[in-house]
Amino acid sequence: MEKSVGLIRLLNSSVSRQQSEWIKAIKRNLDEHNDATSRFIQLATVSENGQPSCRTVVFRGWLRDGSSDGSFKFITDLRSSKINHITQNPMIEVCWYLPRTREQFRISAIAHIISESTQDKEAQAERINQWNSLTLSTKKQFYFPEPGQIIETNSTYYSPTAIESSTSTSSLSSPNSVSIGLKDISLGTGTPSKSNKDQNRELTEEEKAVPSKDYTLIVCEPTFVSHLILSSPILRFDHMRKLSDDMNEIEWKWFSVNP
Repeated sequence: MEKSVGLIRLLNSSVSRQQSEWIKAIKRNLDEHNDATSRFIQLATVSENGQPSCRTVVFRGWLRDGSSDGSFKFITDLRSSKINHITQNPMIEVCWYLPRTREQFRISAIAHIISESTQDKEAQAERINQWNSLTLSTKKQFYFPEPGQIIETNSTYYSPTAIESSTSTSSLSSPNSVSIGLKDISLGTGTPSKSNKDQNRELTEEEKAVPSKDYTLIVCEPTFVSHLILSSPILRFDHMRKLSDDMNEIEWKWFSVNP
């Protein structure tokens, strides 16, 4: 397994860093094309029995406001399967496709979990700061019933065919704000179950201010990046992280390779 600098070092910026070309490329793209789809990334993990899982998460910004080592963040529910996967095997891969420039970044990384039980003060401060940047609708999701829980209802209130069109997306005002607009939603008959109603309840002022116990911040520490540019000709650059023996310095080396 790849060596990790360690979450504490990443947080307190005690490691000397050299910004890599792949980080510059992503930052440039996000600066020029600040829309919702550019911040959706595909996260792959592996379960304890070797079953791969892939799902979409939202890029929540760089650690330390653009840390040059490339560490980035996303959030998740402590009760979700990805937490069990990362606990068993913190090696993850992210596939990030930027449609405006037709660039793909496959990022191998080590995932660090920051939950309510995390003892380090700097890590907990990072988690709380991220919570404070979230929209109210995002905060509400952490008070939903457990992810994957079966909704017991006889109605078709929320059925796989309930949404006829979900093509409208809104622009982003910040890296921590993602909103998807749904139009022409056709709800079925019957009464929504308690699980459905939980999604619509209002949060108390304390719930808005204090992070939910299930709210979890994930910090991803990149170790390898493959950058594919679907141009003519097609270009590919592989970026490899190199750590000094004392792990006090990070250096990125890149190579032009056959796509």
